[in-house]
Amino acid sequence: MKKIIILFAFLGLTLTLSASAVSFPNPINATTIPGVINAIINFILIISVPLLSGAVIYGGLLMITSGGDPAKFSSGYKTILYAIFGFIIILLAKGIGLVIEDALGG
Repeated sequence: MKKIIILFAFLGLTLTLSASAVSFPNPINATTIPGVINAIINFILIISVPLLSGAVIYGGLLMITSGGDPAKFSSGYKTILYAIFGFIIILLAKGIGLVIEDALGG
């Protein structure tokens, strides 16, 4: 039993040593905290554009299919309005981040 434990210990050690030789590239390509924050904001901005268009289309469909019901029409209108407000907040976050980065000399 002791031989089996030693055998598995050495096998595990060789797997660990071979795995330590593997290096992965940094997908963010940022080495500073402002760079990482800027990369995250850019990612959110890229994701938000299709979400904005989807929310506007969904809100428009709610307004079109309301059939004269003011509650459904209002729901579609609010969906579009909230989507646009959310996108404006994301754009402001990007702008504020750039202003702060410029003020700090980054």
